[in-house]
Amino acid sequence: MNSIDLIDVCAWTGDWNTLSVDGDVDAVRESLHACGVGQIHLSSLRTVWGHNLHLGNIDVYEAADRFDDVSPVPLLDPTLATWADELARATQRDDVSIVRLLPAYSGYTLDDQRVSACAEAVQAAGLILSIQMRIEDERRNHPKARVPDVPFDKITAFAHQYPDLPVVIGGAPWRSVLSGAGAILASDHIYAETSQMDGVDSIALIIAAGLGERLLFATHTPLFMPLAGVARILLDLSAEHATAILGGNASRLLNRQV
Repeated sequence: MNSIDLIDVCAWTGDWNTLSVDGDVDAVRESLHACGVGQIHLSSLRTVWGHNLHLGNIDVYEAADRFDDVSPVPLLDPTLATWADELARATQRDDVSIVRLLPAYSGYTLDDQRVSACAEAVQAAGLILSIQMRIEDERRNHPKARVPDVPFDKITAFAHQYPDLPVVIGGAPWRSVLSGAGAILASDHIYAETSQMDGVDSIALIIAAGLGERLLFATHTPLFMPLAGVARILLDLSAEHATAILGGNASRLLNRQV
């Protein structure tokens, strides 16, 4: 499998509050290239803890302007009055395929009517919507900055309301994906990414549950070591399943947006 086959649907640039990471774009690209990743879908961590999530999007737009292998994944906050402008900015570029929501960090729930309006607009724009279940395991949070996971069943229930909108569940632990396999399989537009599926044989169990075509490779770099994410797929899975997860499934989904 050559480098262009590996598609990372969730990498980050920027700093984090509880972990010292090298989130410089050049460092992130270098670490991913060393693992054979040829297409990087990048979001910014810089303003996740700020008052205006949208300000960090400039980081990934500038990175994409510098590097052909970087695709920006802008963050949207439906509770900010500027979200529609930010989405319009994304749709004006030909390198944006995915936009990402961070409900737990922006302080809203998925039953907020503003989120519905945002999802409808993302659907109309022909983009993929990634909803982040977690960035960091709550057990590692600073005691004064606890951020609980977005409930997995709330994400799948929300996704079912928009059958024409591809939804990627970001940062879901493997047990949540395995127990929620039926909800994912009930529609053909719901996917999960692998960044936090770190249990022994976890991805093999998820594939056995029928989700082999719904898993997208993600490293969560620089918060996680990308090599570990690649290794658990290559070592635990057949070549056919590894090829699909490391790039084939994402390529099919991304091409669906053209």
